[in-house]
Amino acid sequence: MKMKKNTHIRAASKTAILASIACFAFGTVSADILPLRFDDGNGTSSVDQFAGTGGDGWAGGWVSRNPQTDNMTTNVVNTNPLTTGGGNYLSVSGSSGTSGNDNRFYNIGRQYNDSTGLALDAYHEVSFEFRLDSVIEGRLSHVNTYFNFMDRPGTVTGDLNDFGGDGRWLIRNYPGTAGPTGTGQANFLLYDGEKDGGGFNTDRFVDSGVTLNLEDVYRFTILLNPEEGEWQARIQNLTANTDYLSDVLGFRTDATSASGELLFGFRDRSGGVNPTYSFDNVTVAIPEPGTLVLLGIAGVAGLIGFRRRKR
Repeated sequence: MKMKKNTHIRAASKTAILASIACFAFGTVSADILPLRFDDGNGTSSVDQFAGTGGDGWAGGWVSRNPQTDNMTTNVVNTNPLTTGGGNYLSVSGSSGTSGNDNRFYNIGRQYNDSTGLALDAYHEVSFEFRLDSVIEGRLSHVNTYFNFMDRPGTVTGDLNDFGGDGRWLIRNYPGTAGPTGTGQANFLLYDGEKDGGGFNTDRFVDSGVTLNLEDVYRFTILLNPEEGEWQARIQNLTANTDYLSDVLGFRTDATSASGELLFGFRDRSGGVNPTYSFDNVTVAIPEPGTLVLLGIAGVAGLIGFRRRKR
């Protein structure tokens, strides 16, 4: 797999980054869309439960995308919050088979919409926190065993489980042959699509240089410019205090709006992999101007702009 060179890894301890972050709360959530923090626990009567229900900018509740429904567990707990004072969070675990052809998925998805005025073809950001809670061991040499975070139509409203030609953005991590046990880590990869709906090409992956470590907490922020079919990712390792910012990347599709269908999870094509991982603070928002200053994005049209990639 040939990947583009990463040139943007930063240590958050650098004075400039700390000063910028101190100026504002990065990723401040729009008041119109309810952030999903699982404060209401398990159930289907309120928006902030798992699986929850629709409302406040969410088209419906969470869905579980797992063809083998008897071996995936989702539960809101508070035993080990992802952040200090974080309270409830969602724990997901899977129990895989042993065959290399099982092709098992342990995915959760939810769709946001424009019911509160956030246009899917306008600038907005998606953010969430993630932690790997179990040592991934077993047969991890298969190229189709990985973590997936993405936007693709049909993953919530249909029965799709993976990235396709109509996908917008994708963050993926192949855990490596040894798994994240201290020696077998792998980096998060970002898909830089060609905005043509063409075939999947692993050469389009950009290596973030951010390593998946057991029990580290990561905050992902995806800044979207759908009209131009472009996106940018920020990955913060909140445990190691590091901060990465990508260049501007392309959607895979030629669509000029986000689908709003978010899918988070794990695919096991190897067999014998039993992952446990956690999510919290899933938000969709209109970016704050200060966020764009930190990202190096200039304002346009009297509001906000998006730095276009150099042609």
